[in-house]
Amino acid sequence: MVCAILLLQSARCRGMIKKDMKKIGLAAAGTCFLILGVLGLFLPLLQGILFIAIGLVLLSLASPAVHALVAKYAGKNPRLASAMRRAERHVLDHPRTVAFALVFLLIAIAGISAGMLFLHRAPAPLEAGIPILLYFYDPELDQGPGGTQCGPKGLVGVARTLPQTEAPLREAIALLLRGELSPEERARGITTEFPLPGLVLTGATVQDHVATLAFDDPQHKTGGGSCRVAILWRQIEATASQFPGIARVQFSPEYLFQP
Repeated sequence: MVCAILLLQSARCRGMIKKDMKKIGLAAAGTCFLILGVLGLFLPLLQGILFIAIGLVLLSLASPAVHALVAKYAGKNPRLASAMRRAERHVLDHPRTVAFALVFLLIAIAGISAGMLFLHRAPAPLEAGIPILLYFYDPELDQGPGGTQCGPKGLVGVARTLPQTEAPLREAIALLLRGELSPEERARGITTEFPLPGLVLTGATVQDHVATLAFDDPQHKTGGGSCRVAILWRQIEATASQFPGIARVQFSPEYLFQP
């Protein structure tokens, strides 16, 4: 008799535990769907209203208070009340389906989130360029007895950035020869005679701290008055001399930039 009573009590306890575990599972699943539904109101990938409805159905099965609240508001709409009852019956008849659906949904959301983080991760920093100065001329900075002195005092370095290159000297001189100045730089009084028609840089080498710059000047635009020529070659010399290892600059052919 005693054994029978103990067995009966044990069976009841197992039933109560099983029932409690089911309620806990429904409450947990309902809470998850409710949270996903709230997030879905703001995120385009989630169906917010649908998930909130599923969450309320699950919570109503786990909590009498929630069930009463849902029944109160659903009762005002017969179609909604009927849909809620069908959903509750489906959950009770197919609890594993709901559990599998929730697990699959959470895995899918985790996968989508990981994919979005991968696709929208911070872009790799672009390879930095090479900051340089191009030297142009401002005659107002180079005034003296008799006017413009055509000396180094008038040289003005303007900041530029070269793309990564194995020949920064050549690229810098080629950029200088284009004579590109912004309107703001010209408004400051900075001038240049570059570009010169036909003048092309054909080579740039450094040996024993001497930079040799070779040019092709078919129209002889590098000659002229001593003041003009001095300004032209000072611009090139100052631009080339900024690079490490260059102590002197010479031109090829040697007759270039001669008065």
